[in-house]
Amino acid sequence: MDVRVPVGLDLHVVGELRTPVGATDTVHLAVPGGYYGRGYWLVRADGPSYADTMVGAGHAVLTVDRLGTGASSRPPSAELRGSAHIDSMHHVVQALRAGEVDGVPYRRVIFVAHSFSIALGLALALRFPGDLDGVILTGGSSQPNLKAYSGIGAHFHPAAQDARFADRGLDSGYMTSIAGTRAGMFLYPGTVDARLVELDEELTEPDAIPDYDVFPGPDEYPNLRVPVLVVLGDRDVLFTGEGATDCSSSASLLAAERVFYGDGVDLTAFAVPETGHSLNLHRTAFQWYEAARDWALRIG
Repeated sequence: MDVRVPVGLDLHVVGELRTPVGATDTVHLAVPGGYYGRGYWLVRADGPSYADTMVGAGHAVLTVDRLGTGASSRPPSAELRGSAHIDSMHHVVQALRAGEVDGVPYRRVIFVAHSFSIALGLALALRFPGDLDGVILTGGSSQPNLKAYSGIGAHFHPAAQDARFADRGLDSGYMTSIAGTRAGMFLYPGTVDARLVELDEELTEPDAIPDYDVFPGPDEYPNLRVPVLVVLGDRDVLFTGEGATDCSSSASLLAAERVFYGDGVDLTAFAVPETGHSLNLHRTAFQWYEAARDWALRIG
C-alpha cells in the first residue's frame, strides 16, 4: 500500500508498505542512501528483493523516499539539514508504532540503512531511545577510503542542470550524479550486467546531502543499546582499500568495526564477496538478504 506520513509543517515522507500474509508486529523501515529513492529496496537483481525476502520471512517492510527525493516533499535544500532528516525518520517510526500507517501498532521496528542513511539510523538509535529495536547498516563502515571520497565530487552536478530533473524546480543545492558515472562509484563489474547498470541509472535521484556535524560520531557508538548488523561489499571502493576497512571476510569486518563499537554492543558483521557499494544492484545481493533475514528473526 502507498503511504504518506506527515513529518512536519507541510512536509511528508512517501513510501510503500508491504506486509506478509499473516499478522506481524515487526516492520523494517528501509531508507535509501544518497541519490537513491525507495526503489533501491525493491530491486530484483538475481532473485527476490530485500522487501520480498523480509515479507517472505513474515515481517512487514516500509520502503521510503527521504525528504528531497522521490515522491516525498522537496523543501529548499537549505532546510534539509541533518536534523530535518533525523526528525522526519523519527516521525515515521512514531507513526508506525502508533498504528497510524496501516492500523497496526508495530511493536518492533528495525531500521535498514544504505550509505548516507546509516547516519540517520545511528542517530535514531542513540538519541531517541525506544524508537528502534535493531539497525542494519549497509554500504558503509567506520573507516572510509578518504582518497576515494576526495574525488567523488567530480561525478556530480546540480540537478537543475540535468535534463532528467529539470522539471522538478529544484534549487542549486540539489545535486545528482552525472549520467553514466554511477557504475564506477557504486558497482563492481564482476557481479553486475548491462541490465543492472542501466537500472542503477534509472534509480538516480536528486538529493541534498547535509553536513555530518549533527550526526553521531564513532565515540558515541559504544552507547548503542540495540543490536547492530553491519553489511559491506568487499569491493566497495568507498570503504575498502588503503587506510580503509578490511572486509576481506565477515570476521575481519567484525574485528574492524568492534574497535569503534566496543564489546558492549550486540554487533554482527557480514562481508558480501565480489560486491560494490550499492549492494542491492549486484547478483550477490541475495547473500546479504538471507543473512539479514536470519539476523532479524534472531533479534525479533
